Amino acid sequence: MLHSAKITVVSSPDVQGQGELKGRDAKRSDLLVHPDFSTRHRDWTSGELTAVIFDMDGVLFDTEVLARHLWQEIFSEYGYTLPDETYKKVIGRTMEAARHILVEEYGPDLPMDAMFDEQDVRYRAALAQHVPQKPCVNEILDYLQLINMPCALGSSTHYADVITHLQVNGLRDYFTAVVGGDCVAQGKPAPDIFLECAKQLAVAPAHCLVIEDSNNGLRAANAAGMQAIMVPDLLAPKDTDSDLNFTVCASLCEVMDLLAAHAAHD
Repeated sequence: MLHSAKITVVSSPDVQGQGELKGRDAKRSDLLVHPDFSTRHRDWTSGELTAVIFDMDGVLFDTEVLARHLWQEIFSEYGYTLPDETYKKVIGRTMEAARHILVEEYGPDLPMDAMFDEQDVRYRAALAQHVPQKPCVNEILDYLQLINMPCALGSSTHYADVITHLQVNGLRDYFTAVVGGDCVAQGKPAPDIFLECAKQLAVAPAHCLVIEDSNNGLRAANAAGMQAIMVPDLLAPKDTDSDLNFTVCASLCEVMDLLAAHAAHD
C-alpha cells in the first residue's frame, strides 16, 4: 500500500535500457531509451521525490502540432517558409524569446507584430472550447492526487493563458502552483520557472521531478537541479543537446507506471 507522498527514486535497469518496463495496457509503447543514452542520459538519481512539475504544451496538451501548423501557415501567407528545424528552436521558449529568435533568423524586415497577432487569433479560436489532451493526463494527475503528491505547472506560456487552458479542461484544481513565462525574470532554458514552482510548493529543487518535451525545458530542469523525464512530442530525444541529463518515457502512461513501480518499492 502507499502510505506516503514521498517516493524514493533509485537506479533501475529498466530505465537504463537493460530490461523492459511494460505498461499496464498492451497498446502502450515500451519505455523509450535511445541506444546513445547509456552514457549521457542517465536514469533518475537516488533521492527523495516529493513533488512533480509538468510543462504544459506538448506534455499535458497536444497543442504543439497545432501551433507549428499555424505558424507555418502564416509564414507561407507572408511569403516565407518556416522549416521544422527552425521551429524547433522556439519550442519551450516564451513568446518574447521566440520573437527574438525568429527576427535573428529572418532579419528585421520580418513583420513579427502582424504575424504574432494573426497566430494568436487563430490559436485562441482553435482552443476556445476544448484543448486536446495527451494520453493519460487525467490518470496521472488522479494518481498523484491519490498519493498526496503535490503538483505544479511550469510553462513558458503567459500565466493567464495557462489558467484558461486548465480551466477549459477542468484541470486547474490538480495544481498547487502554476507559473507562467511572464511570472519570472527569465523563461526557459533559464531555471526561473521551475525554481519558482518549487518555491511555491515549499519543496527543495532536488526533490522535484520535471516532465518536459523540449530541449529548452530539459535544460531549465537541469539548471534548476531537478530530476527530469522527457516525454517526446515534436522533438525526438536524439535531437536534444548532448550534455543534458534526463530519462525518456514514451508517454505520461509510462511515467505513471514508473512512479507507481517506485512508490510500491518505497
